[in-house]
Amino acid sequence: MISEVERWPAYLNGIRNELQLLYKGKTIYEGIAGIVQSNKTIQKPSYFHRWVINNHGIALAMGLRRHSDEDNRSRSLLNLLKSMRCNVRHIPLENAREFIAFKTLRDNQIPGELERMLDADILKLRDAMKPIRKFVNKRIAHTSVEGKWSSPEIKTLHQMLNDMDKIVCRCSILLEGSENSIEVSIQDDWQSIFKRPWIEPEADC
Repeated sequence: MISEVERWPAYLNGIRNELQLLYKGKTIYEGIAGIVQSNKTIQKPSYFHRWVINNHGIALAMGLRRHSDEDNRSRSLLNLLKSMRCNVRHIPLENAREFIAFKTLRDNQIPGELERMLDADILKLRDAMKPIRKFVNKRIAHTSVEGKWSSPEIKTLHQMLNDMDKIVCRCSILLEGSENSIEVSIQDDWQSIFKRPWIEPEADC
């Protein structure tokens, strides 16, 4: 049977792939927003733009919330951090020394410093995700009887995604020996569809 520690590389790769999809969504959203902001003739009526904003916010909130899940049956960034924290002595020392703060430490000092670093990431992720978890649980997944819940601002969700990227980069260094970000570019020219009419002009009778 594969041990918990042996699953780390596959877990990290799966988590990174999921967050990369969210990052691509962020890229597309920002691109569309830029197109709309630069062209006043397409800003109204704003029904379509509001629909784009709402759906991007919901998809991003759901995707981020998934990685704050602490159920042992779930693959999440928070669960990976907890597993690394509990098995910190299985993290290669040579990878830990990639961090400047660890370069001058003796081998027996590194595990304690790793524990403190992972504890800080766990606490930060839990705290930052509280309003997003509440919104998803009480507004998207369920309809709460407690009243309306305001949606987190898009900029707040984007910042949370950026913060998760920093954590993923640290995990990549510790487990893979190199920094692998979720920041990936979309290779195709996805904006090309906006360079031609979406609705063909009706033929004159």
